[in-house]
Amino acid sequence: MSLAACMSPSRAGVGTPGATLDQAPGTAGGPDPTVPAPTTGADETISPIAAPSGGDAGSGPVPVEANSPENAKVPVLDRTPVEVLVEVFTHLDMATVHSLAATNRRFAGIFAANRTAIVLQIAEVEFTPFDGLLQVVKASASDTSVPWGTWLDKRIRRKNTVLCPGGTLPDAYASRIPGPKVSCAEARFEDWDVDKLLSVCRVVRGWERVFPQHRFNASPSSTRSLSPREGFRLRRALYTWMRYAFYFHGDLPRPNLFIPAGRDMRINQLRVLPNSQLSELKDLWVTVEDIVELNVCPSIDNVRIGADFELTEKDAARIGWGKQRENRIVVATVRKLSPKEILYYLDNAHKYTKLRLIQDIRQRHPHFEADTESLSHALACVVSERWRQMLYDISTTPVTVAGAGAGGARGVNPLSNALHLPVFSRVTGKSGGGILDWVDAEAEASCASLSEMTALGLDWRPDESHVRSRAEIPTGMLDP
Repeated sequence: MSLAACMSPSRAGVGTPGATLDQAPGTAGGPDPTVPAPTTGADETISPIAAPSGGDAGSGPVPVEANSPENAKVPVLDRTPVEVLVEVFTHLDMATVHSLAATNRRFAGIFAANRTAIVLQIAEVEFTPFDGLLQVVKASASDTSVPWGTWLDKRIRRKNTVLCPGGTLPDAYASRIPGPKVSCAEARFEDWDVDKLLSVCRVVRGWERVFPQHRFNASPSSTRSLSPREGFRLRRALYTWMRYAFYFHGDLPRPNLFIPAGRDMRINQLRVLPNSQLSELKDLWVTVEDIVELNVCPSIDNVRIGADFELTEKDAARIGWGKQRENRIVVATVRKLSPKEILYYLDNAHKYTKLRLIQDIRQRHPHFEADTESLSHALACVVSERWRQMLYDISTTPVTVAGAGAGGARGVNPLSNALHLPVFSRVTGKSGGGILDWVDAEAEASCASLSEMTALGLDWRPDESHVRSRAEIPTGMLDP
């Protein structure tokens, strides 16, 4: 075969395995004058699949479209390794991560395969304190069988990773009270616990939305969003309330029928809290009372006030939940609902008449009216204990306030308005403390000077022979 024949365009297209589709015409040897020159103009449309000259279309090289510039712009995430996508998921917030997982099947499969690890990493950053969230998720009915099972944090593991180290008692209390050694329970975080964790996170998000709207009822002009520090305190108080509501306000058997006092398990549930957290819980609990009293179960008087007294008392009685005394009992009964249920009834108040709401609560909780809430009594008992201890400490040891000046420490008046337990204020124009930051620097310094009094009076011995008589918790009421 001649050299000219070997280098002809038709020969190169058939016999040269390395020939490419974009080979320029007029290469070594020049084009064959008998063969029409291929068109290579920039305005020429390239067919989607082009077979080489003289070859079979089914056995040719890669189609033109595969090497086109347009195909080089395929979304990078479609070719991103799984490990990188998992890392991307963990840096999103809880709402965005589910939106990204729903974009296509590949993302959905990757998220489903690593769901537990992703959700835990996001919750650890977004729903602090993480230990409190895990304690709510792993709360169980069997915790009430141990005197310290409800208030001593569990050690929670997932596989070989310790998610929560568990609670411990101060050595002074552990050695002072005889009996079996107190140790925290163990719990494992399983994949199916993620659904409950996400449910708790949704409730927390709802309360972060509604709490500022009702916390400033006494001073509406001061209404604002919560700062990150205040959001942390709100979540911490919510986790405490969720645990108390599950153990002592839900459908589980009550420790007893009496008002919490002495060595009651409900009292110990709050005794382990420092004063700062007790103030946060009290602040939240008073706000919940306002929400129920004004929005969920308003009294007849509040209904008439809201209608500018255009409704008669008879008409308002069909909407309101009794007069003052009856309404207080109704509010104390409804506050036994869990944070999730109260949030639901608050957001859907326009869908429920009074009769329908009563029927719905009774259907969910058949024995709901057997008693009223006990958290207010438990708070009052713990506050009274710490108030007496604070007065004793002040009478025996001088108490100073930080920042009193170089001339000497300034004594604190125990009867001043800034010093009461729990320490927070809802006075018009002076809302602060509890969950909110203090605006007054002097009040903040006074609160910081107080001892936290964690675990003061903690005692889990069953014998309470020193208690002669105790009042029972009042019977609840829904239909005044």
